[in-house]
Amino acid sequence: MKSKIVLSMTMLLLLLPHQVYAGSLLGFLGGASLAPAFQEFEYEDKSTEPDTETGFGVLLDLGQRHALAIDYYVLTERFEETDRSYDVEDRVNALFLGYRFHSRSGFRIGAGLARLSVTSITADLEVPTLTETIVGDLEAVFEPVSAPAITLGYTYSFSTGFSLGAHLLRVVETDLKLDEVRYDGQTFLTNSGLELNDFYFQTVGFLIGYTW
Repeated sequence: MKSKIVLSMTMLLLLLPHQVYAGSLLGFLGGASLAPAFQEFEYEDKSTEPDTETGFGVLLDLGQRHALAIDYYVLTERFEETDRSYDVEDRVNALFLGYRFHSRSGFRIGAGLARLSVTSITADLEVPTLTETIVGDLEAVFEPVSAPAITLGYTYSFSTGFSLGAHLLRVVETDLKLDEVRYDGQTFLTNSGLELNDFYFQTVGFLIGYTW
């Protein structure tokens, strides 16, 4: 019995990666947008360029030169409607799982699948009724979708294990299906069959990492 346990532990240690890299992605230079897709359906004619864009990413590579890559990204884009009393905010969460190759010169390239979760929120939207005007948040929730994705990057590593660089994730354009629509927390539309075409997701940012 003891020999089987020792053998199992030995095999587990051999399967563990010889190197683990963890990084944090900050300062997005580009991102995703629902705006082009919404414009196709003449959705409130909002601009294709967000007024503010914030986000972050977490990268984890299990392996040395040939690594299993597990990334997580969060992006928020805000469109401020100057001629109306409400703002629109798009939120995208992306989980990337794939393979990433690390060259000795510091360049990295990877490919895999990204799982996207997308929500669009119109804040403080006024809806007139027979007796009064209701003010609430209109939330459009889309079905999660998976699409092929690639990653590119470069890191300069220091002797301490820390590294600095840049990172890009690009997800192939895909279609989104509307799951449900909520107003002021109450669901009033499901299974509408509405699809938004050519949605894309991309991040480019400054990367801080550590290898051990």
